[in-house]
Amino acid sequence: MRRARSYHVRAIAVRSRPLGEADAIVTLFSAERGKLDVAARGVRRPSSRLAAAAEPGVEAEWSLHRGSSLEVASAAKIVREYWDRMRDPDRLIASAAALATVDALCEPELAVPDLYDALCGALAAIAAAEDPFVYLPRWYMRALALLGLAPPADACVQCGGALGEGSAWLDASAGGLVCARCRPAWSDLPELTAREIAEFAGLAAPSGAGARVRVGSAVAASARALVLHHAGRQVPAIANAPVSPAEHRR
Repeated sequence: MRRARSYHVRAIAVRSRPLGEADAIVTLFSAERGKLDVAARGVRRPSSRLAAAAEPGVEAEWSLHRGSSLEVASAAKIVREYWDRMRDPDRLIASAAALATVDALCEPELAVPDLYDALCGALAAIAAAEDPFVYLPRWYMRALALLGLAPPADACVQCGGALGEGSAWLDASAGGLVCARCRPAWSDLPELTAREIAEFAGLAAPSGAGARVRVGSAVAASARALVLHHAGRQVPAIANAPVSPAEHRR
């Protein structure tokens, strides 16, 4: 069915990049449309009525109409924002990592309503947390799970065999955990114990189904490595955001 020329969509601003002298292309993420780029005319002017809604992490009701190449924003009404809480540098860094995950992993115009809800929850949790980085590993693995990219926690991604009750190794380039037989002898892959594998499984689990938030540093780093693998490129906002107290203290 052909989409109406003008329509409304509730979306979270993910990022923006300059366009001309005063305009910008704002990347939005919505439940109905997924990720989409819109042209925001004059948004970089101090007097712009769109500027506040275009700030990363702000959820707004956007009024859009179809342009020749991009959707064009005509108005936006803020629904939810966390400006006061995001003045804290740690929360700002963690929220940037969460938004960068959506930008890196999601294809344009692919609606994933559950991921939109998860992003809303992650941003709210980060804004309220004293230690916002603790939520990033859970967010990374839930994002992968909702996009169908999370690896099994009980099977080797190389041979498909059960991992058993011993250790396994994270091979991010293969997209998951590998067993002792499939572990390359020349590599220095991070080892996860049986307890850490259980934590790893809990990160991707839906709420109330053995879900985990707080995990050890090795498991947290594994979640980040998998997101970067699926992104297919280095994403500074993800790569540089701490995922454990040890990293945060450096």
